Amino acid sequence: MPLIFPLTHPMRFPTLVLECIYAIIAFELGIIFLIKFKKQKAKIKTFQEFGFAMLFFGFSLIALSNLMANFFLDNALISPFFIWNDGNLRLLLINVIYIISSFFVIIFTYFSEKYQDLMVKKYLFTSIFLIFSLLLAILLFIELELASFINFIFWILFASFISLYLYKLLKIKKGNLLDLSKFYTSFFVLIVGSLLSTEIIVQFFNLLFIGSILQLTGICLVFLFFFRIEPLAELDWKNKIQDIYIINHQSGIGLYHKSFIKGFKDSIDSQIVSGAISSVNVILKAITDKEHGEFSVIKKQDKILSVFTSELITGVIISNEELKLIKPYLQKLVNKIESVYFNILINWDSDVTIFEPVEAIIKNILPL
Repeated sequence: MPLIFPLTHPMRFPTLVLECIYAIIAFELGIIFLIKFKKQKAKIKTFQEFGFAMLFFGFSLIALSNLMANFFLDNALISPFFIWNDGNLRLLLINVIYIISSFFVIIFTYFSEKYQDLMVKKYLFTSIFLIFSLLLAILLFIELELASFINFIFWILFASFISLYLYKLLKIKKGNLLDLSKFYTSFFVLIVGSLLSTEIIVQFFNLLFIGSILQLTGICLVFLFFFRIEPLAELDWKNKIQDIYIINHQSGIGLYHKSFIKGFKDSIDSQIVSGAISSVNVILKAITDKEHGEFSVIKKQDKILSVFTSELITGVIISNEELKLIKPYLQKLVNKIESVYFNILINWDSDVTIFEPVEAIIKNILPL
């Protein structure tokens, strides 16, 4: 027998508390990502965190609407109801909030597709979701129950997008079976919890309490997943690195060189390249008045040189794209090498063989 709203069953209070906690946590997670976005340095700023913030704000808004609809509003149909033949405030609230939330989802989808090609056609899902959202907004003024049905299809499509999104990320990250199980489990728990909280399931099976627990667990797991991933545009940044040079800052002599191009053979002596890079870096420093501990980026066709100079050495990473993630790794690498070899570098006798263990430091700092 279909339930009568607002709910009055014995589990009403604990379910209400869980729904409130879920809405608050989702909102706070959105705030965390928004703060993370604001704290990004201007030179390496991406909108990935902003997209995640919008997604969690959308989850929070939906949770609040479900809370109001399930626990405080009557589901008895009123005829006529404002401009509709029949309806009620509960149905109107659910549809309006879901339409608003769909635009939060569109923002998340847009920035996801902006930084990573998920389909053959860029922004395919963003376009589909935008069309559905506009259709929902139009249907809202025609028939409330029909809008609810289209809304249900919209969220099924979003679940499909999330599945493709996860598959693409894990494929790029080359995740193992354990990673796959962790990531998919988190979204599976959230999706199942959301389904158990939908009106159809609540009406006939009354599993809202279990759904609330799963949603709360799922959104925390999803947050951990999103919080740990690199910017989408640079998930495959390791494959874009071509060479690493460590150069003596004073003499311009190359201390270490490593090429990551498969089948590559040096056509130019690495010492010549090191000397040329060092000379260019000296000129840049003179022109820009840059001090130690600052970055320089040199662009030449399909070659991008990211340069970081410390007191005694200069680190250079050559890539085929400008990568923002390289900067913190390069800085950490240069500082580590300098701290390990500091006494040797001060009184260095030009013996480069002593720097062969640098490869172990690179493997430890750069997850290549």
